[in-house]
Amino acid sequence: MKIGVVQLASESNKDSNLDSTVKHIDELGNLGCELIVLPEYFNYLGPSELERENAESIDGFTVERISQKAKQHNIYIHLGSFLEKDNNKVFNTSLVLNPNGEIVSQYRKLHLFDVNVPGEIVHIESEFITAGDNVSTFTINDVVFGMATCYDLRFPELFRRLSYLGASVFIIPAAFHLNTGKDHWQVLLRARAIENQSFVIAPAQWKGIATHICYGRSMVVDPWGILLAQAPDRECHFVVDIDLNYLRKIRQKLPALEHRRTDIFSP
Repeated sequence: MKIGVVQLASESNKDSNLDSTVKHIDELGNLGCELIVLPEYFNYLGPSELERENAESIDGFTVERISQKAKQHNIYIHLGSFLEKDNNKVFNTSLVLNPNGEIVSQYRKLHLFDVNVPGEIVHIESEFITAGDNVSTFTINDVVFGMATCYDLRFPELFRRLSYLGASVFIIPAAFHLNTGKDHWQVLLRARAIENQSFVIAPAQWKGIATHICYGRSMVVDPWGILLAQAPDRECHFVVDIDLNYLRKIRQKLPALEHRRTDIFSP
């Protein structure tokens, strides 16, 4: 399966961010990708206090514009995440659009990044964002994809649950902080891949804003934990062709998932 991965340098100008996103989608669509994945906060990455006014409903302008691209290129698009407004609440939401431009899956980020380290990181996501309460997957050609977002990466129980639901590919859009990303990003992505014998696809934000410097380095990791692709330090995109037969061979040679003690550890 050919998958296009987009790394952005989004800021607070939504029109500019969307124009950049569409350009990448067009280029990847012309390369014959079956699925394109975007990073977290792809259409707005700016001051937290402005997040509410930049939130949109799932039938708003942003989703509609990306939906048109899904139809134009006849592809699936994972929207990374955007600020979703639902009544009086704002969620950090991921959507998946099918080739007809229809929403086939929705995921609201479960774990919110609340960290206050004076002089290093001060980011209280829960001041403006409401946490979701559901685990989400979607399917393309019998392949089950598990959905997670950024900080979720640090909670292995989510990925074990997704694996139990049949996911063999995890998509983890992120805007990972530079301070933690340089030491933890690749390590955690490889760990989630190895322990669940699954592909991990992680489109990321690079650069960011003054209060949220992003690490970038979008990656794809195979079920053995080997790094298949990594983005350079700039806005860009790349294509990876994941080999699902290889995944099956890994699971046959080392059937660790079959040895799970679900009688002791609930899935």
